[in-house]
Amino acid sequence: MSPYLLNAPVNWDEDYHLLIGNEATLDRPWQGQVFRVAVFDRALGDAEIQARYQCGMEDGPMSTSADSIVALYDLARTEGDTLHDRTGNGPPLAGARYQWDDNGKGLIVHSGGYLRSILPMIKIVRAVKQTRQFSVEAWVRTLDLSQRGPARIVTISDSPSTRNFTLGQDGEDLNFRVRTPLTGLNGVRTHLRAKAVFQDEDVHHLVATFNRGLARLAVDGKISRDATRADIDYLPDILHFGQNTAAQVAFCYVVFFPVSVLLFFVFSYHRFWLTMITAFLLAAVIEGFYVVTIGQPFGWYLLSLVLLMAFLGGVFGRLLQSHCNIVE
Repeated sequence: MSPYLLNAPVNWDEDYHLLIGNEATLDRPWQGQVFRVAVFDRALGDAEIQARYQCGMEDGPMSTSADSIVALYDLARTEGDTLHDRTGNGPPLAGARYQWDDNGKGLIVHSGGYLRSILPMIKIVRAVKQTRQFSVEAWVRTLDLSQRGPARIVTISDSPSTRNFTLGQDGEDLNFRVRTPLTGLNGVRTHLRAKAVFQDEDVHHLVATFNRGLARLAVDGKISRDATRADIDYLPDILHFGQNTAAQVAFCYVVFFPVSVLLFFVFSYHRFWLTMITAFLLAAVIEGFYVVTIGQPFGWYLLSLVLLMAFLGGVFGRLLQSHCNIVE
């Protein structure tokens, strides 16, 4: 079974609240400024994300992709201390240790402060569970480039170890965790860590998308190179190799090296080159499956690892051929 069939937010908890600037237990504080937060019940496309960034905060995020917005909190100054969801799906927000900026266009969350939905995000969670994909958008500005934890920018969670999703700052990096049957209750088994997102204290537009294992991030309309892919990131983890580069290389070695050796002796002529070509085509078919079924970008990283293993398999096959005096 393909891993993405089990890698959807179908196990989200409907009792969790949305929080901005902290965890529900108030022990993962983030200090910064938040202008808008929106949740969509589908993964936004690249063109949509760019259009939303070009619209800017002044034009309002309802100008594009309005059909899929399931929650929208515009954190400009309002009457009283309660902030409402403009879609009407989510409960209002309330909290402590925050203040509006001088222009009244956004909220500053001080260290230890937070905003929290007064009721669970039931409608939003149900919408995401039905579509099995989602996006979260935030206009934010960090006030501390060294915040870690990761410090919670926006999250629907219950504690540091149980969540539906979280966008958090970990130094200069952004951490995006999503709960699925494969990633676990904390969404941390395999998650996206986008590097060098917070390099200044300017206002940035962040959009994180998730669709059947493919987690991506866009910063100021530009898609980050860092992504959690449904093939090379999840397959090694499922087979208990681990989650780092060494685990990915080990996975490709165990799977594709013996296949390459076998291919070497399948062919009667031009064994080395036919082994390389066949292994590449095999990996390309696997990648094509992910591209067609979930829109994942073509996995050149996996293809390069497969070619390396095919090369090693071909070399090993030649050594065996020479040792056993096998005539080509």
